Amino acid sequence: MNGLSRATFVCLISLGLSAGCSTLQLQDPARTGPFFTPAAYQSAPSIPTEIRRVLVLPVASDVPMTDDQLVKLDEIVRTTLGQTSKFEITPLTRAECARIAGKQAVHSTDALPHDFLGRLAASHAVDAVIFTDITSYSPYPPMRIGLRIKLARTVDNSLLWAFDTVFSATEKRVVNSARRYWIDTAPANTPADYSNTVLENPSRFATYATSAAFSTLPGR
Repeated sequence: MNGLSRATFVCLISLGLSAGCSTLQLQDPARTGPFFTPAAYQSAPSIPTEIRRVLVLPVASDVPMTDDQLVKLDEIVRTTLGQTSKFEITPLTRAECARIAGKQAVHSTDALPHDFLGRLAASHAVDAVIFTDITSYSPYPPMRIGLRIKLARTVDNSLLWAFDTVFSATEKRVVNSARRYWIDTAPANTPADYSNTVLENPSRFATYATSAAFSTLPGR
């Protein structure tokens, strides 16, 4: 091979392929952007020090969804909210919500039963309540989920934070952000090429969306 050993040739080819892969990774929009930054929210300057424990209400939906889908979203909301470490959280089950409010989930836009938040504060020792509404939903590609979420104080029903955004995989910035979230949170040594699965799995896409939503919560 013109003085070049076969072993050296194979080594050079391997190095070239590795460099090519690295270059492709650096050019991947999941690493370079542009990324989606939620902007449709209102927030208090900070979370008051007295807000230590928050009750997470069951997810309510404006669109038809199965019970299994809603229960899975309940779990996702609790998990991603807990990961923010903003406060201690406690869930309200659908059965408890039905007993207190007469239905398994309460929309943030509903006319609340008399002293609803006050009774929740007394029964669950919480300082605030999180409402989560699904305003739009497609569990099939292109994925889509609309989130309307509100954090309300139990003492006076005032809002500390309100979020309202639709995450759609038809938007390139959302696709890039969802894939970046997958890359950042996937187990170590998971191939980056697998990041496209976040655009095919409704639970993974919802996890990205709720995490992005809760990233806009005010600080302490």
